[in-house]
Amino acid sequence: MSYKSKVRTCFIFDEKGEEAAEFYVSLLPNSHIETKSYPDPDDKPLVVEFTLAKTKQT
Repeated sequence: MSYKSKVRTCFIFDEKGEEAAEFYVSLLPNSHIETKSYPDPDDKPLVVEFTLAKTKQT
């Protein structure tokens, strides 16, 4: 039996969240940055969605 997970992990960082996501995806195969949400185009992203080893994270 196979099923699709409906649970999604959320990492929260006060600073350097984008850098953390980039680091995590560099460690595992089948990992990549999905999207980055910028409320202020001149600032760092507020939300970074990424996939680690085929599992979506936020």
